[in-house]
Amino acid sequence: MSIDRVKLPLARSDITVQVVGDEVMLYDADSEAIHVLNHSAYAVWKLCDGENTSEDIFEKLSAQYTGAGSDLFEDIQEILQGFMQKMLLV
Repeated sequence: MSIDRVKLPLARSDITVQVVGDEVMLYDADSEAIHVLNHSAYAVWKLCDGENTSEDIFEKLSAQYTGAGSDLFEDIQEILQGFMQKMLLV
């Protein structure tokens, strides 16, 4: 599944989220896998609600993190691709 095919990324509702210090752990009971997210990836994760496009996510994070740099959109795309590869999105 490519980013282009997922217009409205939606996080799986059965993923358990645990915040530990500056990191976030996602637990996928189906695969018994734990995925550790940094602050940036978690910010993207929280916006994967099925209502935001990758462009919406970019706009919201750009507003939140002024001075984030021109690579932000590419970083978001990379994070979303990782979520898809790990089967964390619906």
